[in-house]
Amino acid sequence: MRRRDDFRRLPSVGTSRRSIERDVDTEMGFHLQMRIEDLMRQGKSHDDARDQALREFGDTAAARGELTSIDTRRARQRARSEWFGSLMQDIRFGVRGLRSRPGFTITVLLTLALGVGANAAIFSVVDAVLLRPLPFHQPNRLVHLWEAYQSKVDQRSEASFPDYLDWRARNKVFSDLAGYQGGGFLFGGAQPATIGGGKVTANFFDVVGVRAIVGRTFIAGEDAVGDPRVVLLTYGF
Repeated sequence: MRRRDDFRRLPSVGTSRRSIERDVDTEMGFHLQMRIEDLMRQGKSHDDARDQALREFGDTAAARGELTSIDTRRARQRARSEWFGSLMQDIRFGVRGLRSRPGFTITVLLTLALGVGANAAIFSVVDAVLLRPLPFHQPNRLVHLWEAYQSKVDQRSEASFPDYLDWRARNKVFSDLAGYQGGGFLFGGAQPATIGGGKVTANFFDVVGVRAIVGRTFIAGEDAVGDPRVVLLTYGF
């Protein structure tokens, strides 16, 4: 029986699986034909020579599969090696070009730094505002209502407090309505600092489903005009 290593006489030039299989078939056919011709020169008929050659070569289907696998692995290794060599060559060429033009290199690096920083900042905002769910109970059921009107400057605005009262009194669509107005406040005496905060209606925390860690949230009536002001402090503050 001929060894499968004996098939490796012709170089395989294919890169895809199908082309590798064609190369292997051509290679095996070549060696089989050479053996048939050799046996015929020894005096055997063509049919006898072919039968003997097939017996000597053994299981050609298994040999074909094994040789195809070997050539496929070699082709992949060669492709990876060529890709890595091309990459290193491009890197060396790029480094030489950048070293020869330092002014251009600094400009490119600053542009890349600004681009990366801007993208990181934009993604942080998008992630916080759009991707992450709001830290409230059932955030997918919360909606923001605006007043809409016709204007060349803007076509919507926050509702006034009297309008909010009217909306809530006539509401038949939502579970409840609450009001919120963001802003900042001066805090401190000799060296005051501006801190973030907001003005909300008494039912705000009930609507968003938030409870106080210590103490209580607002109770009904504490948002009435003229009543004493009540403040809730965040845990961080």
